[in-house]
Amino acid sequence: MKKLLLLLFVSASALGQSVEIRPDAYGLQPNTFITKTGRGFEQTDGSGTVKLGTFVNNSLAYIQTYTNHALRFGTNSVGQQFILNTDGKIGIGADIPSYWLDVKGRARIKHFSGESAGIWYNKTDNTEGAFVGMYNNDIYGLFGMGTVSSWKFGFDLVNTKMGIGTMTPKHPLTFPNAVGDKISFWGGNIATTDNHYGIGVQGAAFQFYVPTNTDNIVFGTGRSASFTEKVRITGAGNVGIGKNNPQGSLEVTRGTGVNGTAAFYGTTHTSHFNYSTEENTFIRGGKANAHVLLNDLAGLGNVGIGTAVPAHKLQVNTTGNNSGIVHANNVGVQVGTYIGYNMGWLGTFSNHPLALFVNNGQPALTITADERFQFGGSTIPAGYKMSVDGKVICTELEVLVTPWPDYVFKSDYRLKPLHEVENFIQANGHLPNIPKAEEIENKSLAVGNMSKLQMEKIEELTLYLIEINKRLQKVEEENAQLKKALLATKSQN
Repeated sequence: MKKLLLLLFVSASALGQSVEIRPDAYGLQPNTFITKTGRGFEQTDGSGTVKLGTFVNNSLAYIQTYTNHALRFGTNSVGQQFILNTDGKIGIGADIPSYWLDVKGRARIKHFSGESAGIWYNKTDNTEGAFVGMYNNDIYGLFGMGTVSSWKFGFDLVNTKMGIGTMTPKHPLTFPNAVGDKISFWGGNIATTDNHYGIGVQGAAFQFYVPTNTDNIVFGTGRSASFTEKVRITGAGNVGIGKNNPQGSLEVTRGTGVNGTAAFYGTTHTSHFNYSTEENTFIRGGKANAHVLLNDLAGLGNVGIGTAVPAHKLQVNTTGNNSGIVHANNVGVQVGTYIGYNMGWLGTFSNHPLALFVNNGQPALTITADERFQFGGSTIPAGYKMSVDGKVICTELEVLVTPWPDYVFKSDYRLKPLHEVENFIQANGHLPNIPKAEEIENKSLAVGNMSKLQMEKIEELTLYLIEINKRLQKVEEENAQLKKALLATKSQN
């Protein structure tokens, strides 16, 4: 041992350096010190290309290479585990580091002595700018040194929630309780007053907005580059469903599904517009006994079917000869209006009678299916076109009767002698060719036929009077002659 110490001392003296080896006082395990200011221990490869050593002065201590080679560290003879590159970059588990700290695999920053685990990032002037680390046991966050130094973003790693402006997120994405813009998608990157495409909250309103009234909000399917539009809200406030340029407040294209263009659900019934491919429209009440109301308040205007300018509360326009309003039931009765052949029609479209009534009572007038008229409840006798259950009054009644009894005045008409008429009356109790009282009382009086028969009797009476007048004139002439003869006889006497 003494020879080794002497050799080290001689070698050091020969190199102009001092080496001091101090064993302990008791000759037990040696404590070795190399006392030297400046470069100390040095190891060189056989060619002197790579040099490793130490350096110490009164304020600094180094383990370093003295040649242009990286300083590498390892344990258990496994090779490099830590490297300090020649440009000052550090690699942990990495080969040649590309960054100031290059870690191969995971790295861990622990909580220590009241300080939360994390990393500080400085600004360009090297003052503190932001801290990234654990806010508490559950929240990972970002702390910013802005106008107000505070935590800015919080990530709840236990419950998978993120907070922007809040460190206690209650939902997958949570914003602070403040009105205003929440998300800017495009155009809001210059100033807080810039218009942009975004989402915001104002008052009690959740807002989706665009910069100007010429921009649109569009909903659809597919990614942006292969987008298929379904719904559009224009900046003017118009909504188009299947329409990309709606000019009305709401425009909807024809639907192709079983519920058609639009479906409105009530309790038990559904109203449809433009139903399926047949393009029928159904408007129903939502449940039993529910009403469908149009312009239910007075003064709200008119309703038109087949016309855009109705002049009445309900106006139905048709083209040519066609029906208008038809009311039908489940057994086939149909009643309605018809316009055609320069006339207006009201009647049944099925083989059923038409009745008119008042005060929700019994039919006042019924037109039978075989086109006969019945006033009141009495049945129309067979063979008659009209029946009236009650009295009839009019200022004039015209009855068409043929033939009229002028045949009485014809030369071939046989006028019964008065004695035959007398005998007929005595035998039958009525005039010839006049119905008996029982027939009129039990059946009816045919006004036209009776007028004809009465005229026949009047004309026969006229002929009788003419004949009597002739006889009377003849008697008067004979009386005159007799008077004249009588006066002549008296004068001779």
